[in-house]
Amino acid sequence: MLGLIADLGVADKVPSDGHITVDDLAAACAVQPEPMLRVLRVLAALKIFQVTTHGTVAHTSRSRLLRTDTPNTLHHAARFWAGPGVWNAWGRIDVAMTGGIPHEAAWNTSRFSYLLQHPDEARAFDAMMESNPLNRRLLLPPPTISRPRGSLPTLGAAMEPHCDTSCLAFLHRADSYSTVRMSSTPSPRNNCCRGGSLFKRAASSIKSRVEPTSTC
Repeated sequence: MLGLIADLGVADKVPSDGHITVDDLAAACAVQPEPMLRVLRVLAALKIFQVTTHGTVAHTSRSRLLRTDTPNTLHHAARFWAGPGVWNAWGRIDVAMTGGIPHEAAWNTSRFSYLLQHPDEARAFDAMMESNPLNRRLLLPPPTISRPRGSLPTLGAAMEPHCDTSCLAFLHRADSYSTVRMSSTPSPRNNCCRGGSLFKRAASSIKSRVEPTSTC
């Protein structure tokens, strides 16, 4: 449903700080009001949009994330993860049980080879990565900045598993998004970091960072 709402541009047609009737919203999207109301009611149950008993629609903090003018918008993520390629990959989820990769089984090719053959989905992918709140380019210090010896950028935060095929995961995590900050405090033991799986260590918080250990 998030993909449908994003494709129709619903979030941009709902006033940022006001209301619009379902009839007017449906007309602006060139769809019928009855099915539009049903979809919005489902999303409203997840606190994505607010639908009143009088048939008016307003934004919530979550639905505003689908506006294209919102910083780090999730509009493009909703479009990509609900697109035909990802949708078809769900039909091959069974191969993951034996170590396979669902999207490769569905597409008979790699992710980027598939995108090269499907320019519309490739554009949605590029737009999603450009507006990603965890843009990896923001995690790296400019080359002209001198950092204390032993300090490390918060590369762990870049590995948060934002590739969930459910866009609801984006909306729930977005409630707690904060600014990614660089660690400027030198570690007690220069260039000493804890080993193990970066995916397991970095998934819980955007504040994740590489930490020193006492034995290195």
